[in-house]
Amino acid sequence: MLLISCPALFLPFTRGDFSREGQEALAGVIAGTGLLLVCAISVYALLISFLMPAIFVNFARKGTFAACFEFGEIWRICPRTSATTSWPG
Repeated sequence: MLLISCPALFLPFTRGDFSREGQEALAGVIAGTGLLLVCAISVYALLISFLMPAIFVNFARKGTFAACFEFGEIWRICPRTSATTSWPG
């Protein structure tokens, strides 16, 4: 998404369009891209906050780096660890 929006930032300047409509279009592209990135990062952060405790538990049990990528085992551990360790309270 970032690769698409970066060239779009310079489109109004390459054709000499400094009008009000060009500025509004550019503002819309920037706002839309920013909102999309914020939503994607929020979903990613929430997912990681639930998975990381289970990944750490699996790593501590087995002691190998490969244990961090055993997703079946991590999914089985996740419901038992995430509710108590991810969120304070």
